[in-house]
Amino acid sequence: GRRVLDIGCNEGFFCNEAARRGAREVVGMDENARFLEVAERLYAAPNVRFLRQSWRTLPEGPFDLVLWTSAMHYEAEPQSVIDGVSKVLAPNGLFVLECGVLDTPRREMVLVARHSDSRWYPTLRLLESMLADFSVRRVASPEITEGDPVPRSVFHCRPRKPMVMLVRGGTQEGKTTLAAQITDAATK
Repeated sequence: GRRVLDIGCNEGFFCNEAARRGAREVVGMDENARFLEVAERLYAAPNVRFLRQSWRTLPEGPFDLVLWTSAMHYEAEPQSVIDGVSKVLAPNGLFVLECGVLDTPRREMVLVARHSDSRWYPTLRLLESMLADFSVRRVASPEITEGDPVPRSVFHCRPRKPMVMLVRGGTQEGKTTLAAQITDAATK
């Protein structure tokens, strides 16, 4: 009964899987016409729609589940896609991101030579900052996939919800100290 968006759906495998598992509506998007022709041929269904378009412009939400798997390294501006996801994801939705990520202390995109080309991959520190609007959990250990030298990880990302905490007390009783210990963003 959920709405699902698959960004960079390729030949539609995950779109079909979402429909098979009872999704109310599934939207798969990709820029590659050949991939979408195969997707339409294999997985056409009344509740599945395939769009040929850039993933920098996402369909109108809200979506209960957004998938972006094995594709971030093809995007020159991944932050723009992540920002778009935060706008179309339902308040209680789930964004599943599967991507290659380098576990180094730097915060940068790193150009990595692959079997057929070179692609840019984020470091874990950069990816964490890119996903600042989400509460993020790595749900699978990084693993190498065939043809890609960068270990891939799967992240479950949920929209962050604001938190309000009221602390009572008199002057010099530690309210400011407590706020500073909880988070850098806390204000009195």
